[in-house]
Amino acid sequence: MDKQPKISIIVPIYNVSKSIDRCLQSLLSQTLKDIEIILVDDGSTDDSAKIIQFYAKKDTRIKPVLLQENKGTLVARKKGVLYAKGQYILFCDSDDQLFSGAAQIAWNEMLKNPVDILQFATTVVYDNEYTADIKNNLSNMLKPYPKMIYGDLCEACFQSKQFGYTLWNKMYSAELCQKAFALIKDEYAIVSEDLYTFFVISYFAKTYRGIQDRLYIYNFGSGITGNQYLGYKEFEKQCNAVEIVPLLETFLKEQCAENKYYTFYHEIRNNIIANLIYQWRNQLSVSVSVQGYELLRKKLGIGVLVSELAKKYGDDQFEIVKRLSRNNERFRKGKRVKRIGVYYHRMRNGGAEKIIAELIVKWTNWGYQITLFTDEEPSEEDYYIPETIERIVLPSFLISLGGKYKKRARLWENMIKKHGIDTIIYNSPMSHILLWDTCLLKGLGCNFVIETHCMFAGAMWYSPMYSCFLPLIYRMVDCVVSLSRVDIAFWKNYCPAYYIQNPIEVVPYNEMSKLDSKNVLWVGRIAEEKQPEAILEAFKLVVEKIPEATLTMVGSGDSGSWLDRLMTKAKELNIYNKVEFAGFQLDVSSFYKKSSVFAFTSMCEAAPVVLSESKSYGLPIVMFDLPNVEFARDSRGIINIPQMDVWALANEIIGLLENEQKRKAIGDAGRESIEEFAQFDIEKAWKTLFCNIEKGIEYVVDENNSIMLDQLFQNMLRGLNLVSRSTALNHDSFECAHYEEVLNRHEEVVNRHEEVVNRHEEVVNRHETSINHQWEIQKWHEERISVLENRLSLWKRVVRKICLLLKTSAKN
Repeated sequence: MDKQPKISIIVPIYNVSKSIDRCLQSLLSQTLKDIEIILVDDGSTDDSAKIIQFYAKKDTRIKPVLLQENKGTLVARKKGVLYAKGQYILFCDSDDQLFSGAAQIAWNEMLKNPVDILQFATTVVYDNEYTADIKNNLSNMLKPYPKMIYGDLCEACFQSKQFGYTLWNKMYSAELCQKAFALIKDEYAIVSEDLYTFFVISYFAKTYRGIQDRLYIYNFGSGITGNQYLGYKEFEKQCNAVEIVPLLETFLKEQCAENKYYTFYHEIRNNIIANLIYQWRNQLSVSVSVQGYELLRKKLGIGVLVSELAKKYGDDQFEIVKRLSRNNERFRKGKRVKRIGVYYHRMRNGGAEKIIAELIVKWTNWGYQITLFTDEEPSEEDYYIPETIERIVLPSFLISLGGKYKKRARLWENMIKKHGIDTIIYNSPMSHILLWDTCLLKGLGCNFVIETHCMFAGAMWYSPMYSCFLPLIYRMVDCVVSLSRVDIAFWKNYCPAYYIQNPIEVVPYNEMSKLDSKNVLWVGRIAEEKQPEAILEAFKLVVEKIPEATLTMVGSGDSGSWLDRLMTKAKELNIYNKVEFAGFQLDVSSFYKKSSVFAFTSMCEAAPVVLSESKSYGLPIVMFDLPNVEFARDSRGIINIPQMDVWALANEIIGLLENEQKRKAIGDAGRESIEEFAQFDIEKAWKTLFCNIEKGIEYVVDENNSIMLDQLFQNMLRGLNLVSRSTALNHDSFECAHYEEVLNRHEEVVNRHEEVVNRHEEVVNRHETSINHQWEIQKWHEERISVLENRLSLWKRVVRKICLLLKTSAKN
């Protein structure tokens, strides 16, 4: 009978014929001779098997195990462990080496103080230049723990991080190893398989200690790990790490330990996912990043993938979209449109909200099944939505940032599957989470249509950096629906684009304004881009000329402070008594009827509903010039003036208020214009779009325009980044052309913050008032009780007196 070897050294081998010699020479030169070297060829297609057999003939300590097909490192190691005859087991990778005295030192340590797991130090040889962070992290991971550890080694490794899970820098009891490997599944795993293996080993192990002797030579970067740059094949191998997640879960369930190690398991899972996302973002070639993304989608699931991207790279969207928006398909085919999910963050206080509500009714009437998605709960201020329409409230886009996007993604995914939604009509074209929602919903297989209710450059004035890469997100969608032909000309450089008008309701002639008042009307959501202060400043000039003139402002802001600001402004201008602040109104018809001029002051719009409404009621319009707006390009019914020319705004309003014939002529022309717009066949346009999505959209792009715009935005972004960096490094010396604008924006943010604080203080004050009121009520009750008690005491004394008199009388 052969003598039992002291140590079995197991080497998994796959296509390493050019590098295996150094490894084998280091093993054969061990000073401890009583060892066996088990070489497991994992179905190599090069000369590795021949080299193994050559060495086996020279030295009987070499035991070849030849697998007929490639099974992966996990299975190869398992075959070697179960074949091993030694008292202890060492692992060595085929591109690494052991120092010549390694086996002897490890054996002596086990004789001196035997443990289930003995860890030793490692010498790392770097095949390239690596950052200090990479080297430090690797050093910490390979560092042995200098003390004995008893008990739960799984906890010591994976939670307390007292030592790393690397297999090859440790020696193990053969009995422990074979017990663990007998439970390891025969699954193909070539990355992170050592993590899975060591988890199982440490689960059964009871004792550990580390020594500082350097016994192992690790050639970092020569194998799968350590590569700083990855092609698709290398990345595909890295993605194999995901396969160990269900293997760990199965093992824990078999051991009835899933609850005990729930935290460990999920941390391991999350770390594997985060590492793959990091490799995709930072190491995978951009030329294959779309294929890499699709691989991750299949491996992780779209919800997990997008949630992790949002968590890790929420502030780095440009790099992400740059890796995703390489959609050069000229033919885009989708699903048949039957069940539509309509998204907008709310259904109140705005023209877009009103139009969406009207379209929902029309789509339903045309036979499509509609589900409404919003970020806000229903409110009394919402525009009418039929009760038959199910409304799903998502976690708000305002809070779905970073790691919090996961909750939103989960609800999106569940509802898309539950309702069988095939198409999303997305009405937040500038949303800062548009990228994540697009990735998610496209990944769930939905047709994705963006309906733009704002002009293509609408975000440029408040978020120029975001606007520079926003168009790249549009390359990922199926098509865009826009309300302006100018916008169509822009968006078609990125995706198929359709011009479809909003529904237009033309009021009967008898409902039109009589134009017999001196009232000027302004209607809109009160916000910075609407420039509501301009009408107040202009109206100040109007009143000086026409003292009987009045102004009605209909609308509210997203916070009450906006209305307060306008009221304060009106008081400063001494026109407060001439201005009616009507707030938000669901029905604005009465305001149009009693007015004679409509003033419009927005800096950017796509197809403002108030313009079509004003034309319908026959009101002449004075507006700041918006050449992209279809209602304004057809200048009938409109007097266009330069942006923020307050004097011209006031002068034109005065001219209309003073000339009844002029305002009626312009109002009639506007009415004629809107009646022509109302002839547009919206039903036909939408059905054509839906049909084209199903059949496939032939997409033709002007390459010159596309290249021009890409380079324009890329260099704008570089310039903005340069300004940002320079300002941060040398704020005092850097001269920025828009410095004053930046300061104003900063002041605006501060003011908004102060408004929030003030609102909070108002709530606190109201709360204190309520408490004081309750205290006053309580005090009043106490006083009443005191009075009643006094009266009761008096009655008691009277009763006692009467009783005493009665007793005295009875005695007499």
